[in-house]
Amino acid sequence: MSSALWQHLDWEPATAPAASRRPPESRPSAAPTSPTEGDLSPATARARSLLSLRQWEAAETAAREALIAQPECALAHRTLGFALGRQGSWEAALAALRRAVELDPGDSLGRLATASLWIMQATPLPALEVMASLAESRSQALLAGAAEWLVGQSLIATEPPAAARRFRQASEHFRSADPSQAPAGAMAAYMGEAFALALAGEFDVASALYSHRAGDLASIEAAPAFAATLHALCGLARQVPEAAR
Repeated sequence: MSSALWQHLDWEPATAPAASRRPPESRPSAAPTSPTEGDLSPATARARSLLSLRQWEAAETAAREALIAQPECALAHRTLGFALGRQGSWEAALAALRRAVELDPGDSLGRLATASLWIMQATPLPALEVMASLAESRSQALLAGAAEWLVGQSLIATEPPAAARRFRQASEHFRSADPSQAPAGAMAAYMGEAFALALAGEFDVASALYSHRAGDLASIEAAPAFAATLHALCGLARQVPEAAR
């Protein structure tokens, strides 16, 4: 499956309003003690600007300078986590993001970034735990779909029925995100579920699966051919003794 659904996720959309960072159910009753957007140190503002310019090393340096002046600034910690994550420093990035969320529990962007980093390391279960505390959004659904897909991949060889359920959940997440924006995810989830069902001996269900997913896969040119091939393979598999499958 293409990693584009999570590895290149825009962790901090430029058009996102500040209020979207704090879902209603997670808003603290008191005002946060960390500096607000208007109270940023020059170093934090510079770090954020460098991050938007994709100058990861320079953004990291500026964020570290900002934290010397404002060690309790959640935004500076989050910016540092973004910069480190983009450079592949996973553990350091996760530590910075955890601190950002500790300082600002309503920081949904920090939580999304944390989940994204877990998924990039093919460690989906911690990502799912992080996302359980997030309000529904397109980014949350895309990441949840990617995490469920990875869990399905880990189970398909040993527990195909469980894998099929995980792939089905991934498909539901991708559908709720926006089918027009996640066709690769929808196709990957469909293929995984179909193969898992076939491995479990559910040939009729596997063959019929495309008819239930056709709407999600409308933009995938290869989907009908794959479905036809799968149908033929399931037909051949039915002729093989169960012990030999």
